[in-house]
Order: sequence, then C-alpha cells, then structure tokens
Amino acid sequence: MALARFVSIDLGKRTSWPQEIPGLGWGPARLAAVAARAGEWLQEFSRREPAEKPPDPLTTSPVAAPAPEPVGQEASGSHVPHPGGGPTAPSAHSLPLLGHEAIRELVAGLDAAVRETVRYARAQPGWDDTQTLREDLPEFTPVKVFLTAYLDRLVEGGTEYEDAVSDAELLGQHLDYCVNFELHRRKLFFVDASLAWLLSHTSLDIEGRTLRLPFPCFGIAFTDRATLEFAEALLQKDGGILAGQRLQILTVYVKRTPAPPGRSGLSLSFVFDAREGQGPFLLGRELCFAEDDDLDGILDSHFADVDPKRLREAFKVPEMRRLVHLVVNAILYATSANVPWPLAQSPLRRLRSESRSRGKAKQARVARRVEELSGKYSSEDVFYLPGRIPISQLRALAQVERQANGHELMARFMVRGHWRRASPGWHDQRLRWIEPYWKGPELASIVEREYKLRI
Repeated sequence: MALARFVSIDLGKRTSWPQEIPGLGWGPARLAAVAARAGEWLQEFSRREPAEKPPDPLTTSPVAAPAPEPVGQEASGSHVPHPGGGPTAPSAHSLPLLGHEAIRELVAGLDAAVRETVRYARAQPGWDDTQTLREDLPEFTPVKVFLTAYLDRLVEGGTEYEDAVSDAELLGQHLDYCVNFELHRRKLFFVDASLAWLLSHTSLDIEGRTLRLPFPCFGIAFTDRATLEFAEALLQKDGGILAGQRLQILTVYVKRTPAPPGRSGLSLSFVFDAREGQGPFLLGRELCFAEDDDLDGILDSHFADVDPKRLREAFKVPEMRRLVHLVVNAILYATSANVPWPLAQSPLRRLRSESRSRGKAKQARVARRVEELSGKYSSEDVFYLPGRIPISQLRALAQVERQANGHELMARFMVRGHWRRASPGWHDQRLRWIEPYWKGPELASIVEREYKLRI
C-alpha cells in the first residue's frame, strides 16, 4: 500500500508541493523518479508466484503472560488463554540445541544427574514451586555423587588434580542453571530477530521495582546476528574457548535468587554456543539491587559478599552491559501489558505427534528421522515473542548508529523505543512498551512497508 500511495503521487496537480521535503532532500524531480521506480516494482511483484506456502498457525491458542510478581517475591507459574487472539507463532521453530540441551548431551551422566537432583529437591520438606536453588545445591547428595565421580574420572584419565577440580567446579555452574531450569518445568522464550533489534534500541529508564519475572527460573534464546555479534565481541575480549568463533545461539537462563530485605536478587547465566564441537561456554552474572535503583544501579549491582575489584573483566566491558540491557528489556516486554505468548513447537515433537495416527512403518521412519535431527534441532517448545519490523525503521536505526551526529538524526526522525508507566488509576499497573517510531515528515511513513521476519 505504501508503494501504491507513492505511485499515485501526481506532482503536476500538487501546486503546493514544497521544492524540497525537509530531512530527505527530495525535490519534485527526485520524487518523480522514485514514483516511476515504485510503479515498476509493483508490476514486477504482481507477476511473482509465492515462494512457499506460509507456515500453518498453531492450533494451540496463544497465552497471555501471567501477572508477574516483583523479582524478590513469589512469581506465579500459571497462565491463561489470551481472549483476543494475538500473534501466531510458526507451527514449528528451527532453533539449534539450547544451552542446557547442549551441555547435557556433551557430558556423560549429566542428564541423569539433573533429573535425579530435581526429584531430590522436590522431595525436601517444605519445598514449593516458587523456590530456586543457589548455595544449597552443591550440598544435595545427587550433586555431590555426580561431581565426585566426574572429578575421579578426570584424574584417572590423566588430568592434573587442580585442573580437574577447576573443570568440576565449572560443571557445577552448568548444573546450577540446568537443575533450576528443570525444576521450573523448562519455560523458555524465543525473541524474534526484529524484536531483539527493537528492544536493543529501547531506552531503559526504570527502577528496580518494575522488573518482574514471569517465572522463578526460565530461559531466553537469541539467534539474531545483531545480538550474537555483541556476544562474539564479548567473548573475543574474554579470550575463552569460543573467542573468534561465529556463534549460532545465545541462551540466557534467568533465576530469581534470595536477597537481603529490601533488595532483589537475579542470576543470569549466559550460555554461548557456536555448535562446532567445543561445547557451550558459560558466563554467569549475579545482580542484587534495591527497588529505587536505576538502570546503572541495576547493571553495576552485585551481592555484598562479592568484591567488585575481583569481578571478571568480561563483566565490566560495554558488550556485557548491552547484553544485560537487552535481557532486562526482553523480561519487561514479556511481562508488559497485552503481550500474549504464542507457542512454537519443536520440530521433533511435531514429527512425533503427526506420526501417532499413522501405521507402524510410518512411525518407524519418523523415529529414524527424529533421531537424525535430534542433534541439530532443539526438542523444547518455546514461547515465541514475535516482532514486526518496518524496513525503513530498521535501516534508519542502523544508519543512526553509523552517523557521528546520530543523536540529532534520531531526535528529528526516529523516537527510540521506551517504557511507559501505567496511570495511577489504571487497574493493570504493568509497563507498556512503546516501539521506536517516526516523528517528522509525513513522507517518512509513506515509504514504509512492513515485513515479518521468519525463524
């Protein structure tokens, strides 16, 4: 429609048309050339055949986010169908193995140890589903047995004892997010590439009290290039095993942790994976902030028993702050008002479900196919957070980042995304997300065409 409106422009009838459109530098001659090119493009497009059939929408209704509780309080683990329809997810996603799947596949016995630890935790007196595990996890019998056996195997295999202890401690950190994620029934969000871009360009002027979690522990997956490039830059500075590698996925495990009165605790486990055989790489970041802390206070916060001078250098670089900023914005978006959570199935689960009504021969073929794909695609269903990205907005934002006078250009044409607080009289006090939008010449909205990015 935007191009059609452009084609319909008749400069000969517009005696009041300005000689130059402010901000774009397009005079009548330039507009005539663009209108002619738009007409040619529309004619060419009308002759094209669809490249492929669009994915079928899920039969499962989208779900709306439960009313979340502040980070320091119990979070609701239930959700209800969204009455207004909302966006639909692809019928099946194509995510590679997520962080917890990759490490549980890589380390022999880890999968069984996670399941046994979860059973052990749920059997503890007074356990309920709002709790998470932190310092108490290493004291659990299944964890002790598994890590001791792992350490013994390394030493018997010729690894120096100190190196073996270091490896066992690192595996214990992987075990932490794996167990807590399993304890809370593997809730995971996938952030669409276009939404990730917009959230990364959304201002974050909030206080600690507004950061509310949908579940006590959950995951957030990113596969978009923009986010992964920041992650790659971070790993390059850190010098870990994935330095210089092209990442395929970043999975962030978010966990609410106990904190002193008046403060909130948040644990972030960043699991990076290039899917090249080295295994996932883990960076953990723990935040402990007050209700009145602003963004800088949240990003710089830590628990009282942590010496900030001894923090890993990777935690102090701009790329880590930007990733934490993005994760916080993704949490705010998932828990903001009127955001449903459509469900995208695992391709493996979808294959299995489609074969149940078929004969034994078909089921056997499907089973072989699932086995072939099990190391390539995730077996988890995910809550899909979709994004709609106007191409002109994306290009404008990218151009702003490359301009020396970027702030001036942004102020004239593009208003950054931001969070709007609810009016005190409203029943629903959750934040509202305001997308980046144009503010300037009307022509800016004419040349936009909205595209949907697929996963």
